Amino acid sequence: MVSDTRAYAKPLIPFLCTLFLALALLGCDPVINMTRDGEYYLVSGDYYKAIDVYTHAINLNSGNAMAYLGRATAWEELGRFDKALDDFNAAVILLPKDAGALLDRGLLHEIMGSYRLALDDYTMACQLDPTNGNAFFHRGNASMSLGDTEKAFENYRTAARLGHVESQNILRSRGMGW
Repeated sequence: MVSDTRAYAKPLIPFLCTLFLALALLGCDPVINMTRDGEYYLVSGDYYKAIDVYTHAINLNSGNAMAYLGRATAWEELGRFDKALDDFNAAVILLPKDAGALLDRGLLHEIMGSYRLALDDYTMACQLDPTNGNAFFHRGNASMSLGDTEKAFENYRTAARLGHVESQNILRSRGMGW
């Protein structure tokens, strides 16, 4: 007599699905745990360990934008701007509507002296999140670096109205309101 193992497996499927969902909700997803570990190493200043952990997480799930963002930050801290830019680009592709990812990539462009690219990222971040004073502030900085002081102060005023303190201080120091 041949037993049909499918008869035993069918009742297990809902149980296993529920178990895997519960484990994921409890934080037992290895990629999520690795991303958290990467954050720990990043904050601790152990950038090479953070890169190793984030790389492992990316190898397990190449769709994890947070792992790319974390690894990009580690590469940036190590001065490896080329590698950081690759990872920021991957994160922006995965999160095209995330103002924070665009802001992070814009900051790297600015550090690298690519002010036009930084301005493009900041502009998109401002469009995606018009309440993000930091995005307007950095767009002002990029505009200033490109020699467009009128646009720079327009952005500083917008940032100041949104409560961005550094923009308020810049405007105040020049006797300007917002």
